[in-house]
Amino acid sequence: PEVTRSVFDYIWRDGCDPTDQEAFAGLCSELEVEPGAVKHPDVKQRLLQNGKEAIACGIFGVPTWHVLNRMFWGFDATDMMVDYLHDRRMFEDEEMKRVKNLPYGARRI
Repeated sequence: PEVTRSVFDYIWRDGCDPTDQEAFAGLCSELEVEPGAVKHPDVKQRLLQNGKEAIACGIFGVPTWHVLNRMFWGFDATDMMVDYLHDRRMFEDEEMKRVKNLPYGARRI
């Protein structure tokens, strides 16, 4: 979790560009990771496999949490996921059912 948070902060909080090799090398140093490690064939294969598994599960972005057969996507859904952990019944009330049945503006296929 600490490494994931550092990478997320690097990109989304701090606005750093992961393609900037000098800045990325600094992040790798902080995380004690060799900058070229992502190019290693075993790492690439693991990333590809993880991506395929994520797509098969319906995951299309980060962060995504799969909690008790429900998926929560996006940083803005964190509070909703925590609420769900505290009281799953709130997702069964009439208003949540109504919202669930609203038409989609766009849907990923």
